[in-house]
Amino acid sequence: ILDRKNTIDVLQEVSFQARCAIWISNGKFYLKYLPEQPVPADTIRVSDIDAENGIEVELTSTEEIVTKMKVKWRLSWAAASDRKQDTNEKTIILRHNVAKYGTQEREYDWYIFNQPDIAYKCATFWLIRKSNTWKRIKFKTFLNKLNLETFDAVTLDFAGHYVANGPVLAIVEKANYNSAENCVDFECL
Repeated sequence: ILDRKNTIDVLQEVSFQARCAIWISNGKFYLKYLPEQPVPADTIRVSDIDAENGIEVELTSTEEIVTKMKVKWRLSWAAASDRKQDTNEKTIILRHNVAKYGTQEREYDWYIFNQPDIAYKCATFWLIRKSNTWKRIKFKTFLNKLNLETFDAVTLDFAGHYVANGPVLAIVEKANYNSAENCVDFECL
């Protein structure tokens, strides 16, 4: 890193480029690798949900969609006088869902890798996630689901209600213990 940056911004950039999620809880940072197909930690059924509070279903914003990524990377950060041919900035251009949402371009500096295949793989992962809209579902469960944490994968099996016609894989974005109502507040993507 050749310029001054905020430490938390650098941690977020590095975790993003490495296909990881990063979050802070009780003053401690947590890092979790994001696999292409996560393994579900548990299943949430209609019977697990607090029916009195209901379920809220929304879609992610289309303003945040990215359908074209320009990924900059470098083979070497050596001084230009040492290896001029290696210090040139390279670019990988990726596109996905352009026909559906149009060209929504964003540039990224993938400075943690110097191998194009790794940068390509990680950027492709994020492009697939960023080039779609997703359903976000909010609900409350009883304390039997207190074991689920942020970024755990869960199977939502709502028997054809709310989300999809069958069981669907979701990622827990928030799982907060609500001591006032003695339940767990969930937000899943």
